[in-house]
Amino acid sequence: VPTGDVITLPLGLEGLEVVGQEVSPDGSLVVKVQYSRASVVCPKCGRPTNKLHDRRLQRKRDLPLREQAVILRLIRRRFRCVRCGVLSAKCRWRPLVFSEPHEGFGRGPKGRSRRTTRRLREQLAREARVQTVKRVGECFGVGERFVRECLRDWAEPIIAAEVPPGYTPRTLSVDEYSLRKGRRYETLVCDPKKRQVLASLPGRDGNALQEWLEQRSDPWAVEAAVIDMSLTYREVIELCLPKAKVVADRFHVVRRVGRALD
Repeated sequence: VPTGDVITLPLGLEGLEVVGQEVSPDGSLVVKVQYSRASVVCPKCGRPTNKLHDRRLQRKRDLPLREQAVILRLIRRRFRCVRCGVLSAKCRWRPLVFSEPHEGFGRGPKGRSRRTTRRLREQLAREARVQTVKRVGECFGVGERFVRECLRDWAEPIIAAEVPPGYTPRTLSVDEYSLRKGRRYETLVCDPKKRQVLASLPGRDGNALQEWLEQRSDPWAVEAAVIDMSLTYREVIELCLPKAKVVADRFHVVRRVGRALD
């Protein structure tokens, strides 16, 4: 490639260095990367080791570059510690083998390493604030569920920082939303007067909502609670907020009337 047609850009991922790059047949830019450290700390004894055991390639998605998909091929290394290990069935000493830390991409809900970079997930969350989840998924080539998860993971620490511990508004609104239609739901608690999200709680069975309400500093201060006519939410609110009047959300009332009329 002529030198005049090349633009050099920094990778921008701390701790990683570029080993090579190429353009795949489908037009994606494939960048091979690895961690720049020469040694890692053994998780058992806490001592550094540079004894390399093997290498494995892992595929990661990154932010697109000028509407061109970017795929990172991470060379994930495994090290061995000669000080730590176990005896095999034949009474032979086997050194401890472990993978190098994977802090560059984070871990998912089940502890598995992420297949996307943090900056891609943060960009999906920011786009989901001003566009529909479906539209964001189509633009970036990902699923709607993944976009919702990115938005939730990005918003949770922001909400926690903005809402003081034990904060009790005079009016509450409670509703459910789906992360995976028909399978996974969460409960959203808001302050309708301030138009502020207070918490996103797992499930819709009322257990997480009851635990959150019991942590309020002054439950007697809540004057009204707006819900979607759910008996589960009603029972929890009547139990935890003794002075709150339960108000049915107008949207859900009109929807039920419309269904009955049809």
